[in-house]
Amino acid sequence: MKMNRNEMETLYAFGCPNLKATVERLRMVAALAPDPAAKKLFYMLSVKLSAEGVERWYRCFYCKLRVLKTIGRAAMESLTKIEKETIVLFNEGEDKANIYTHNAGLKKRLAAFAKKYPDLCRLEKSNVQGGVSYELAKSRLSIRFLPPYSEERRQKASEYAKKHGLNSQQG
Repeated sequence: MKMNRNEMETLYAFGCPNLKATVERLRMVAALAPDPAAKKLFYMLSVKLSAEGVERWYRCFYCKLRVLKTIGRAAMESLTKIEKETIVLFNEGEDKANIYTHNAGLKKRLAAFAKKYPDLCRLEKSNVQGGVSYELAKSRLSIRFLPPYSEERRQKASEYAKKHGLNSQQG
């Protein structure tokens, strides 16, 4: 599906990663818009996004649109910490995941993994503001959640650190 610049700007301003929420929002904005040209733009974009098959590519397209808007800024302009995002995209139908990040630690880990396993991970793009985009075999991606330490475990760790001369503050 092709989108013109006005449609992409509108999607950037009013869209979100959730396709259904975006379509609903565009229809509401169309109903509220006083300008007939704007009303038509919002409504026609909502119709275009309601087409069959759009849900397969929309989320990835929207996230890449956000990334492109960020990259499109002047090269000398630095990003705020809020703008230095990490985006992990994958779906159930493909065996690849896309990771876009500004995080220094994650960039180092991805670069080392790509160097060691070039058939599983490769650098797609890097930008002048420090962001990188990698394509990774989805089977190599893991997301884990760490529960908080119990008070008992925290106390034992503290005693161990004191006993072995470890200090949490660098002096």
